[in-house]
Amino acid sequence: MQDCDLLKLIVLIGCFQMDEQLDRIYLYRFESNDNERIKQLLDSKFYISDPNKFNDPLDFKLEVKDKTFSSYDDEKFKKLVKFIFEEQVVDDFWIFDEQVKEVISNWYNNADLSVDLEKVISSFKQRVMTFGVRCFMRGYKNPLSWSHYAKGHQGFCIEYEFNPMVLATRNNSKWAFYHVNYSNRLPELCISELLLTPRQAMEKLFATKSIEWAYEQEVRIVNFESKSCLVDIPSGLKMNRLIAGVNMPKEQIETLKSIGLRLDIPVYQMQRNNSDFESLWGSKRIT
Repeated sequence: MQDCDLLKLIVLIGCFQMDEQLDRIYLYRFESNDNERIKQLLDSKFYISDPNKFNDPLDFKLEVKDKTFSSYDDEKFKKLVKFIFEEQVVDDFWIFDEQVKEVISNWYNNADLSVDLEKVISSFKQRVMTFGVRCFMRGYKNPLSWSHYAKGHQGFCIEYEFNPMVLATRNNSKWAFYHVNYSNRLPELCISELLLTPRQAMEKLFATKSIEWAYEQEVRIVNFESKSCLVDIPSGLKMNRLIAGVNMPKEQIETLKSIGLRLDIPVYQMQRNNSDFESLWGSKRIT
C-alpha cells in the first residue's frame, strides 16, 4: 500500500471513529423514587420544568443592562437594529416572538415614545421565562447527584442516548441544547448582544451557572413552547437503560425491572466497587 493510500485509510478510520463518538453521547437524568415518575417511563414523556422554580435563584436570570451608550450613537444603533430586523438578518424566531418584535419595532421607529431600551429588555425577560427546561448530567457515578436528585440513592437514573443533530433538525425548531458553563463570576448581558447576536447571548443566559454547581456537568435542553408540563420525548433522545439507586426499595426495583422489560431496555443497580483502581461507584446489570 502506498503512503498516500495509507494516509487516506487512517483519515477515514479517524472520521468513522469521530462519527461513532458523536453518535454515542449519553446523558443522565436523576429521579426520586416517586411511583408516578417511575410509571411515566412507559408513556415516553418527561416533565419540562419552569426555570422560575430552579434551585439556584440566579439560574436563567443573568443581569441584562443597557450599555450601548459606551459603544453606539443612539440613532445609528437604531438604524442598525432596524436593518437587521426588517431584512431578517437574524433568524431566531423562538426568541423574537411577535410581541417582542413589536416592542423592538416601536423602539427603533419611535412609534411609541414611551418605549425605550429598558422596555425592550423587559420584553426579552418576559419571553425567556415562558420557555421550559429539562436538565441532564454527563455522568451517573457522582455521589452528590444521587444524594441531591435521587433521594439518597432511593431513586433511579435514566440514561439517554443523545443525538444533538437530530434534536436540532427533527423537532420543528422547538428545542435547543446547551452545555452549561461554570464561572466564578456570573457575566452580565448587554441589550446589544441580545439584539445583534442573540444566539450567543442566549447561550450565556441559558447555560451559565456559578462554579459551585460544576460537579453536575450539566447539559440542558430548552423547549420554546412549553413548561411545567409533560411533553413527548423529542427526537434525538432515546432511553438507553435504567439505573436503580443502591437504596431503592425492593418493590420499586421490581417495578423498574418490569418497565425495563416492557421498554426493551436493560436495568442496572448501583453498587460500590472494591478495587482501589476504580471509581467508588459502579453499576451492575439486574435484568
